[in-house]
Amino acid sequence: MSQKNVYLFQPQYANFILGNEQHWLPYSVGCLWAYSQQFQEVTHDWNLDGIFFRRDPIDKVCAQLVEPKLCAFSVYIWNSAYCLALAESIKQKWPTCHIVVGGPQVNSSWSQHNFIDSVVLNEGERCFVKILDDINNNRKLEKLYKMPRMDDLVHVPSPYSTGVFDDLVRNNPEIFWSATLESNRGCPYSCTFCDWGGLIASKIKKFSLERVQSDLDWIASHRVKTIFISDSNFGIYKDRDLAIAAMVRDCADNLNSDLEYISVTYAKNSTEHVFEIAKTFGPKHKGVTFSVQSMNPKTLETIKRKNMDVNDIQKLLDLSKKYNVHHYTELILGLPEETIESWKDGVCEILELGQHHRIEIWPNNVLENTEMHRDQMGRYDIKLVNVQNFVSCTGDDHSDIPELFPTVCSTNTMTTQDIIESWMYSWMVIHFHINGYSQLLAKYCRYVMNVSYREFYDHLFKLLFKHDSAIGQEARIMQQTITNFYTTGSTGRNDITAGDIQFHSAECFYQNIEHAITISLEAAEYFGDIDPGVIEIQKRYLTNNVWLCPFTAQSKININNWQLEACNYHITDPNIDCPLDQSFHFTLQRRNKKLYNIITKA
Repeated sequence: MSQKNVYLFQPQYANFILGNEQHWLPYSVGCLWAYSQQFQEVTHDWNLDGIFFRRDPIDKVCAQLVEPKLCAFSVYIWNSAYCLALAESIKQKWPTCHIVVGGPQVNSSWSQHNFIDSVVLNEGERCFVKILDDINNNRKLEKLYKMPRMDDLVHVPSPYSTGVFDDLVRNNPEIFWSATLESNRGCPYSCTFCDWGGLIASKIKKFSLERVQSDLDWIASHRVKTIFISDSNFGIYKDRDLAIAAMVRDCADNLNSDLEYISVTYAKNSTEHVFEIAKTFGPKHKGVTFSVQSMNPKTLETIKRKNMDVNDIQKLLDLSKKYNVHHYTELILGLPEETIESWKDGVCEILELGQHHRIEIWPNNVLENTEMHRDQMGRYDIKLVNVQNFVSCTGDDHSDIPELFPTVCSTNTMTTQDIIESWMYSWMVIHFHINGYSQLLAKYCRYVMNVSYREFYDHLFKLLFKHDSAIGQEARIMQQTITNFYTTGSTGRNDITAGDIQFHSAECFYQNIEHAITISLEAAEYFGDIDPGVIEIQKRYLTNNVWLCPFTAQSKININNWQLEACNYHITDPNIDCPLDQSFHFTLQRRNKKLYNIITKA
């Protein structure tokens, strides 16, 4: 008897990191096949004839299929529309082919699609083997397949070490890859905006360290440039996760490895050992995330993060400095109970606590299998706009099938206009303060003149949109872009996708540095006279070709502690790449560029 052909699909957009285009290895469907290969009846009767990882045109994909008996799809928010369209086309061409879907995006309602035979809920490995067995024995497939979580992960092999992806890498020698590294499964938290804990029943279960090492050995020799550690709370097991960090560092330092970038989802309550772990990862590590999401106590309670010690930012910043590791703070705009005032207060409170390196702002995308979608939409009068293609795409991506990201555009405490203004306020703080164009002037006003960051940036915000300069024009253009985003679901521009909005203006600021600093100085002088030395240092704080370095400035203020102390400062352009947390992202060029000059006491 000839083997039956099975095809696995986990199509995703290309990924851009540090200027490199990469594709994700289809880890989820790879796990299905790796697990199923333990069973003789599967290896005897089934042939994996293709794994699809790109969003290729549907007719091109269908042309590669040969008498498909089973097509299985791993679905999430970034590929659900494409997967549905492809699955329907396959069913039309091969009516007897069994179509199965699973993944974080699906639920029982997906079984209503007449071209989908079965929906797999929760962990998929054992359900996948059951489906193969049912087809083999001519049993009618169930509409829903769901099994209890596996008691342990001892018998769950890796798609890396079992060779599932070997042909994929060999047949695409031009591609660099991003790889998912999974050392455990589960999440002990139940944040209402997240589908992680609810989908996998909370309890964390671990893979062996031997498996993790084996995966890293494979990664080191297969053109992988990025590792994403997919544990929901890395660092929750101090000694074990420190050992894993050391393994990853060895992989990164391997001369035969292409690894350049390590991204980690850390434990929500960061403690000192998280920073020890982060330091162990080394210079290719993105940094420790302070995932505060909101600084508003009412919001934190509503989204079930009130009991998590996420807002002790000052302690975290001190630890980051102690261990010399990168760090950044994330906020989500559009959560329940947030108001325009609480949002602006929160952004500025983060500055007050000492975060001056990196802040990221993300719209609230409401995922289908979350408590927010299920229970909080009506309670908080949450309204959504379907944003098209939130993630970046390239000419190779099949973008004529737009992916829709349901995004909060208003709540009972924030109108759409409130959200637009809140976003623009954050945009201003990120580009002026975090990227350095107003940072020293704002700190001078804060520590010398006792002007809060909220007061300073409220005034700068008023000046900005009236300013007749390239920066003022950019602010007005971005305000219209954000208005389009929250009212139509599209940026209305070909040069910027929704996920790039917060980074896009960095190049404009850098090219018009004198305009940015002129606006900053105008805002600062509203509150009083500014020490001339501080002004000169601010002008030369960033690398530029307007004010030449090296330069020596005199100031009555010690800018390290903002105390009255006569100081001379020597300012030099180091002409070297700066650390990741002191760099900004040029969307079009997809690269990091040095930002700050070196300022030392002369």
